Amino acid sequence: MDTHTFMPPARLFRTIADFFQQPIRVHHVPYAVMMLIAWCSQWLAQRKIIKKHLLSTTDVKAFGNEFHFSIERAARELNWKPRMPVEKGLEHSLQWQQKRRENPDLVG
Repeated sequence: MDTHTFMPPARLFRTIADFFQQPIRVHHVPYAVMMLIAWCSQWLAQRKIIKKHLLSTTDVKAFGNEFHFSIERAARELNWKPRMPVEKGLEHSLQWQQKRRENPDLVG
């Protein structure tokens, strides 16, 4: 695993919450239970019993798995390497987003 670029979802959410100084509570629910809730929610929404599904099976798949993407090929074939660790890049992105939020007319 490339520790330079890998960030599990729970750490991503904690990093974002910390940046905005917001509390975060993590609850661990078994994958199968979440998938059942999502499936039922979608089923109810399709039949117009509820207006909109609360959770989709796609959401569960996305957040219930830890996807690993390797930069090995880019490093090998393009001689590429990240300029900074993922946490630092995320911090830069969040700072940029916060500046844009405070001043929507900013370019770049």
